[in-house]
Amino acid sequence: MTREELYLGSFLHDIGKFYQRADGALNDKNELSEQSKKLAEIICPEHNGFPSHQHVVWTNEFFEKNQQIFLRFISKDQLSNIVHAAVYHHRPDNPEAAIVQLADWWASGMDRSSMGIFEDPQLEKSELRFREIPLNNILCALRVKQSDNSFQTASRQSVFRLRPLSLHAHDIMPSDYSNETKLSTELYRKHWKEFIADLEKLEKRSFDYRGLSITLYYLLKKYTWCIPSFTQDNHPCISLFEHSKVTAAIAQCLFDFYQDKPESFRTNTTPKGYQVELDENVFPLLIAGFDLSGIQDYLYNISSANAAKSLRGRSFYLQMTLEALAWQIINKAPLKLTPAHIIYASGGKFYMLLPNIPIIKKYLEDFYIGILDDLWEKHRGRLYLNMGMVAFRYKNKLEANQKNIRIEGHSENVSLGELWNALFEEMTRHEARRFRHIIASRERFAEFFEPSGEGGDSLVCSVTGEEIGHGKAYYQFNEEKRDWSYKTKAENYDAEAPVISPEVHQQIEIGKQLVHHNFIAFPTSATKAEGYFDLPGGSKLHIAKNENVSSYDEALILKTVHDEVSLFDVPAGNRQALGFRFFGGSQVAMEDKNTPATFEYLAGYIEGSNKGRYPFKRLAILRMDVDGLGSLFRYGLTDDEKPTELASFSAYATFSNLLDLFFSGYINTLREKYKEDVNILYSGGDDVFALGYWEKVIAFAEDVRSEFRKFAARDDITLSAGIELVGAKFPVAKGAEKSGEAEEKAKQHKIDTGNGKVVFKNALCFLGVPLNWDHEWPQVKNLKEKLVHWVRDESITRGLLMQLIGYYEAWKYNTKDDKEYHNWKWQAAYNIARRQKNLKEDKNAGANEALEELKQIIFAHVNEKRMRFEAFAVACRWAELALRNEKEKTN
Repeated sequence: MTREELYLGSFLHDIGKFYQRADGALNDKNELSEQSKKLAEIICPEHNGFPSHQHVVWTNEFFEKNQQIFLRFISKDQLSNIVHAAVYHHRPDNPEAAIVQLADWWASGMDRSSMGIFEDPQLEKSELRFREIPLNNILCALRVKQSDNSFQTASRQSVFRLRPLSLHAHDIMPSDYSNETKLSTELYRKHWKEFIADLEKLEKRSFDYRGLSITLYYLLKKYTWCIPSFTQDNHPCISLFEHSKVTAAIAQCLFDFYQDKPESFRTNTTPKGYQVELDENVFPLLIAGFDLSGIQDYLYNISSANAAKSLRGRSFYLQMTLEALAWQIINKAPLKLTPAHIIYASGGKFYMLLPNIPIIKKYLEDFYIGILDDLWEKHRGRLYLNMGMVAFRYKNKLEANQKNIRIEGHSENVSLGELWNALFEEMTRHEARRFRHIIASRERFAEFFEPSGEGGDSLVCSVTGEEIGHGKAYYQFNEEKRDWSYKTKAENYDAEAPVISPEVHQQIEIGKQLVHHNFIAFPTSATKAEGYFDLPGGSKLHIAKNENVSSYDEALILKTVHDEVSLFDVPAGNRQALGFRFFGGSQVAMEDKNTPATFEYLAGYIEGSNKGRYPFKRLAILRMDVDGLGSLFRYGLTDDEKPTELASFSAYATFSNLLDLFFSGYINTLREKYKEDVNILYSGGDDVFALGYWEKVIAFAEDVRSEFRKFAARDDITLSAGIELVGAKFPVAKGAEKSGEAEEKAKQHKIDTGNGKVVFKNALCFLGVPLNWDHEWPQVKNLKEKLVHWVRDESITRGLLMQLIGYYEAWKYNTKDDKEYHNWKWQAAYNIARRQKNLKEDKNAGANEALEELKQIIFAHVNEKRMRFEAFAVACRWAELALRNEKEKTN
C-alpha cells in the first residue's frame, strides 16, 4: 500500500457515517448489497453479541456503488488498497489499517468533543439519535475567560442545519436547538443525493491521482462541514469533514514515519485485530507554524494619491503570498502532501501537521531560508516569515482526563493547549532572531547594516515613496493611453508623470483582474497560460475568469465563493485539481460596470461634480477583530485540569474553519447591503479592514458585530473596533494607523456595569471615544437620533448642538480639579432655560418638551454611572455630522 492510497483511505474512512444516516438499519431493506452485509461480520467489532461501528459497512457500500467513478482515474489494485484502509480501521487486519485506527484515535484525542447534556430526554433514549443529533456550534463549547479569571462555556445550545456549504445566512448561521433543528433520515437522504450528484460529475473530468485526491477533499468539505463526526456523546461539535481531514493527515504522517523507522513500531494481534504501538522515545508528528509578519506596515505603506489603485491588489498579494507558501510545501516537499495537513490557515498564519522525518525537516529548513532570502530581495525586511516546529507524540494508551501528549525533549506529558503554547514560544524565539542568516553572511552583512538607497535624482515610487534606484526598470503613467508604460533607464523620463515600481505595478494589475474574477490558479508545472503573477518563493498565481480557466493544464483551480459553493462549473482542463476558497473582499464598489470606485467616489464625490453622491464627504476607515483570540486558541478548547475535554486537533480545525467561514466568507454577504459604499480591503482570520462612506461603514460595523454574536451564539466572545473619519485625500497609511490606534483604545476600554462587575473590551472607538457595544453604544445612538430629529423639526437649533459640543471641548482641556466637572451642566441649563423663555407659544409647540427632555438627560443621565460626558459628546458630534448632509443640501 502506498502513502497516497493510505491517505485517501483514511480520508474516506468515515464516509459511511454520512451514507448510513441516509439509509436504513443494517438488517432492514436498504441500499446495502449482500456483499457489504456479509462483510459486516469481518470488519465490525462485536459488542454484546451485535456488530458495532456499523458505518464501515456503508463505507464499503459507497465504494461498491461508485467504483466506476474511481476506476476512471486509478487502477483496481489502487482502489482495493484504498477501500481496505477505509473499511478495516475498526478491525484492522494489517499494519496499514492499524495505522488508520491509531490516527483516528489521535485525531479525536479520545474525547469525542461534546458540549454537555442534552435537554431532550426523548433524543437521549432514541435509537435513531445518531441520525437526529445535529452538529453543535463549537464556539458555544469554547471556554471563555471572564473578568474574574474564571472560564465559562455558553449557556445555550446552538446547532447547524444540514445544508451544503454556502455564504447564505440560512445555510450557515446556527439556530437554537429545538425539535425543528433535529435531523432525520429524510434530510440526510436529500443531502446524500446532492453529494452523489456532484461526485458523479468527476467522470467528466481529466484528473490524475493527486488531482482526484485534492478535488475529493473540497467536495467533502462542501457536504460534510455540517455533519457531526461522533454522535454517541451529547452535543457533538466536531464536523465529519475536519475529523476526516485530521485523521488523514496523521495517518500519512505515521505511515511516513513507519517507512523511515519501521523498528520504532510494534504490531500486536488482538481479538479486535491488529494494533500498532510506538516505542516510548519516538516522536512521529511535527507541528509547524508559519507567520508572515510586517503585514500591516506593508499594506498601509502607500501614499494617498494612488492608494485606491494598488491597495486592493496589495492586500490580495499579501494573502496569496501566505496561501502560496502553504501550497508550495504541499506540492514541493520531497513527499507530496495534501491540504489535509493544514490545520489552520488565515489571518497571516498557517499551521501544519507533518511527519517528523529527516527529509521533511531538511526540506522545511531549506524552504525557510529560501523564502527569507526571496522576501529580503523583494521587500528588504518589510515582510518576514517566522517559522517554528515542535515534534510530539500521543501516548500509546490514551486515558480520559489525562495529559496524553509528550513533546520531544520533555519528560512530562502535556495537554494539547500546552503543545500549542510550546509552538508559539518556539516561533517567538525565531522572531527574536530574525535576519540572523543575512547578518551571518559575509557577502550580505553590508546590506543589512550599511545605509541603503542612492539619494540624489534616484526615481521614487509615487505609491510607496520608496526609491526605485538607478538602472532599474520602472513604470510611468502615460496620459494619452491612460495607462502605465514600462520604462528602462535608457528611455526618457518625464518628470511630470507619476512613476511606480514593478512591484507596485503588479499589484495594480492584480487589483484590476480581481474586479470580475471567479477563479485563481496555481500552476503545478509549466503552463502556457498568460497573465500570471510572481509570488515569493517562486510560486505563480493566475487570476482568471470563466473563459480562460481551461487553458491552465496541470494546475490547482480554486473558485472564489461569492454565494454558493460549486466545484464543477469550471471549464475543463487537463490534469487539474478543483477546489474553492473564501476571500474577504471578493467584490468591490463600482462607479460603473467597468470602473472600480476610487476613494473620492466612496467618500461621496463624483468626478467632475461639486454636488457629489453625498453632501457631507468623508471616508471612514474601520479596523476590527475578535477580543482575546489568542486566549481562545490557548485555553478555549483545553483545560489543563481536564486535558482531554475538547482537546483534539479536529476540534481546533473545526474552530478555525468557522472563523474562516465568517471572516473570509460570510463577511462578503454582510457587505452586499452596502455594496455601493463600502469596500473590504482585508478580512481573514479574525481581522476586518474596510473603508467607505462614513455613515455606511458605521452601519456595516454594527452588522458585523451583531451577526458575529449570532454566529457565536453567545455574548462573551466579542469584537472590538476602531473607526477613523478622514477626507478622501487623507493619506490612507495615516488613516489606517489612526483607526488601529482607535481599535486599541477600544480594547483597553472597561466600564463598571454595577454590582462590582467590570466589563473589558467589547467596544467601538468612534470620534476618539471608546464605547461599550452593549451598555454605551445603544445610548449614544439613541441620543444621536433624538438630537437629529429635534433639529429637523426645529425643536432645537444647530447652534445649541454646537454649544453642547463646545462645553465638552472646554471640559476636556480643563486642568482644574474634579469639582469643575459639573460647571458645564449649569451653563447648559442656563442656555436651555433662556431658549425656553424665548419660545413663542404659537410656534413649535414641541420645542419646550424637547428642551425639557434634553435638560433632564444632561442632569439625570450624564454621569459616570449612567452616561459618560464623553459618550454624550459623541452623540452630539455624530448628530452634527449627520445633519451636515441636510445643511449642505440646502446650500
